[in-house]
Amino acid sequence: MWITGADMAALDFAIKHNIPYGGWVPKGRKAEDGPIPETYLLQEMPTSDYSK
Repeated sequence: MWITGADMAALDFAIKHNIPYGGWVPKGRKAEDGPIPETYLLQEMPTSDYSK
């Protein structure tokens, strides 16, 4: 499963409106269109295997 633009839009909305959020990203912070910026405070998994 890839992180999509819709996922990032939801994170941007949460950040803008001070809504608590969280979650995990694959090792390397990979998304459909490149790395997931560090500004998204998500925990990086120890593996890049998306199915985990």
